[in-house]
Amino acid sequence: MSILEKHHFVCTQLEKNSNKFWIIELHDDKRVLTHYGRVGQDGYRDNKSFDSQAAAEKYFRSKLRDKAKVKERRDAYTEINIIGETKKSTNIASRHISDIAVKQIKTSSQEVRDFIKFLSDVNIHNITSSTSIKYNVSEGSFTTPLGVVDQNCIDTAKDLLDKISVYVKSGDLSNKDFLKLVNSYLRYIPQDLGGSHTKIRIADVLGTLDKLQNQANIIEGLQAAIQNSKPAETIEEKIFDVQIEKDNHKIDPTWPKNTQNAYTLFIDSVTNAYNQYGNNLDNKKMLWHGTNPANILSIFKQGLIIPKTYSNGWMYGPGIYFSDRIEKSLQYATSNNGKKYLFRSEVAMGETIFDNNNNILKKGQSRWASKDSYNSQIIIFNPAQCKLLYLLEIF
Repeated sequence: MSILEKHHFVCTQLEKNSNKFWIIELHDDKRVLTHYGRVGQDGYRDNKSFDSQAAAEKYFRSKLRDKAKVKERRDAYTEINIIGETKKSTNIASRHISDIAVKQIKTSSQEVRDFIKFLSDVNIHNITSSTSIKYNVSEGSFTTPLGVVDQNCIDTAKDLLDKISVYVKSGDLSNKDFLKLVNSYLRYIPQDLGGSHTKIRIADVLGTLDKLQNQANIIEGLQAAIQNSKPAETIEEKIFDVQIEKDNHKIDPTWPKNTQNAYTLFIDSVTNAYNQYGNNLDNKKMLWHGTNPANILSIFKQGLIIPKTYSNGWMYGPGIYFSDRIEKSLQYATSNNGKKYLFRSEVAMGETIFDNNNNILKKGQSRWASKDSYNSQIIIFNPAQCKLLYLLEIF
């Protein structure tokens, strides 16, 4: 006996305090199984047997059509694809991200390997502690209550979150279009919002800048669950093309006095991009960039990026933010067990515009906002304008 076809549906309507899932399976032994309820709860199961396989499939198709309809008491359900379960999806063999990082990041130091494992654990805790997304230790992947959604769901969710951020930043949370966007987003990234007795408040889900950042973290974690998981029969993909060495003898006296460790970075993709573009620009400076320790493995993998979805700190528009003042960059260095992390980077500023606007500048330009003040910030609009040289661990 086996499953011939399986479909997952979600219907979230926060205005009705509704957050439901519905799953249906067609089996080859003339049975149709349905599983339904509130997202994050065990729900209910129904097992129907038929006299023939044709009759079972006819019922199966009729139920699929029914979920696609808008009814008096509910909206139409949205179908999502779950990796490893949904029809036409590929079964995956997942691997723990820290195992991949330790194996692929080149170093001569066991201390660096231990540091990489620490960063992986921080990343996992960051996502699971602030959201309902879970981490499957045995499979090494993040998952929604219904499973790991596929790339199409993630791409759609990124676009929705970008649109949602416009309303959150303006404080227009009562707008009907905002509610529709949030309902749609929670269908593609299903989350446990509590039992039916729990009143769902939209502000508690996606009503603040912090909540937006949590959702951006969820998307990044689910994206990693896909990227770090490949069919078992394929050759392992090179995810980290990086060399890291602990070089405390290179700690500069102008750096923070409480700098405990310094790591020298050789990120090939970042260096190559910088050599081809940024190195040809004038006006190079050594600048600081503070970050959350949960983001560091991602930065090792791809360098600093300008995400399409919401990013905290976009006072002067989307870009990569640096500062010539250590104190300012430390504001963005989220503490973990008393530790903070700063990147020391060479930044090719090119033509520098001195203003506090948030418009995107031309190619080869940078913005220097609040120069000569405590809030001094330099913004670049092309990741190839910076080369990461050191990571500082500060206590």
